[in-house]
Amino acid sequence: MKVPLTFAKMAATVALTITVGACIRTNEHRTLPPITASIDEVRVYAEGHCEDQVDRSAGLCKSIVDPQTISKLVVFVNARPDGWATPWAGNPIHKIKVEFLSAGRVDSYLGFDQGSLERGHFLSRSASNAEIAELIKLTQIDPSVLDRPAKQNSRKAN
Repeated sequence: MKVPLTFAKMAATVALTITVGACIRTNEHRTLPPITASIDEVRVYAEGHCEDQVDRSAGLCKSIVDPQTISKLVVFVNARPDGWATPWAGNPIHKIKVEFLSAGRVDSYLGFDQGSLERGHFLSRSASNAEIAELIKLTQIDPSVLDRPAKQNSRKAN
């Protein structure tokens, strides 16, 4: 004899189907637009690990204004428009963050760590060792930053 499907079982089945469908959809790969060509400053943050920080309170390590270096960083990002997705486990926290500014306003953002890049709203993709080495060179950050544990925020909440 078959046991009839109760309302609770049907509701649970529908909820599970919607949840799995949403997870699959959020893991769909996306193509991101290029960074605009009007970038005039790049700021590099590295969780307070920099030897020569520009602004210790904000974790700002470098402010890059050299047009050639900026152009190389923009070309690096624009060469990787596809393959961005939200990871199943959530967005990784990247140790190095790069802001692309135009006339003092943040136009775009790139985070990176060993093995991955982040861009957009919680979108990341895998990165090769060669890609990470290129970013380290372009951002002029000490590569040992990637080997150090993340520092905890020592400020107390008000």
